[in-house]
Amino acid sequence: MKAFALLTASALALAACSSEPAAPTRQAISEISVNTDLTSVGNPSAVEYWDNLSADLETALANQFVNDISSDGARIEVDVDELSLAESYNEGFGQNSTLSGRVTVTDMRDAPLGTYNVSASMAQAQAVEPGAQPSTDSTAFYQALVQAFAQGVDQTINSGTAP
Repeated sequence: MKAFALLTASALALAACSSEPAAPTRQAISEISVNTDLTSVGNPSAVEYWDNLSADLETALANQFVNDISSDGARIEVDVDELSLAESYNEGFGQNSTLSGRVTVTDMRDAPLGTYNVSASMAQAQAVEPGAQPSTDSTAFYQALVQAFAQGVDQTINSGTAP
């Protein structure tokens, strides 16, 4: 009996040492809303995308959190502060493009879980698709910024710190 108890204790100790660390818990999400207003448009190139920005960003965030959707999850609200798209090679052709906003996370009872400032730059957007070369298409810059912002929101919410 003593040998069995010792063997069991040894097996448990060995299993505890060899197990992989637990995956970090991700925030469950039930609702995503994005608010934009005309004052968030940083330059004339961005005006062209302003009308669709809320829907595009909501879609990108839903894709980012697709495995975390739950009816009893938190609510994400994004207030876009700025969308600015560089217009030409003289402006760094996309390199000076930015998307920034304030992200508020609340539980189902509207109790605050966190408020964060999140920004995406073109450098971050290019990291979303490594090796991607800048093109003359400002739509590509816009889409890359939206995706990078969605990834930044995910990283911020699930790490608890701003990237």
